[in-house]
Amino acid sequence: MVAPDDFTSFQSLDPQNMLAEIDGLPEQLHKAWEIGQTSEVFAKRPVGAETSEVSRVVVSGMGGSAIGADLLASYLAPICKIPVFVHR
Repeated sequence: MVAPDDFTSFQSLDPQNMLAEIDGLPEQLHKAWEIGQTSEVFAKRPVGAETSEVSRVVVSGMGGSAIGADLLASYLAPICKIPVFVHR
C-alpha cells in the first residue's frame, strides 16, 4: 500500500499524471472563462439576450466525462437564462 504523502510512490500509481490535471483545474477553468468572454459568438449577441443566436447548450460526454457536464449543468441551472442539457 502506498502512503498518500509518499509522492514518489504515488507517481508510480498515476502514470497519466491525473493529480497534476486536478491541481491545474482552476487555471483550466479560468482559461475557459476567458475564451468564452472573448468569443466572437457571444460578442455580438450575449447568451440570454433576446436576440442571441444561442438558445440552448448541449454538452456530450461518456462515463466520467459526463460527470463534469452534470456539475456544469447543475451549477448553471439557477443562473443561466438558457437550458443546459447533458447528452450521454
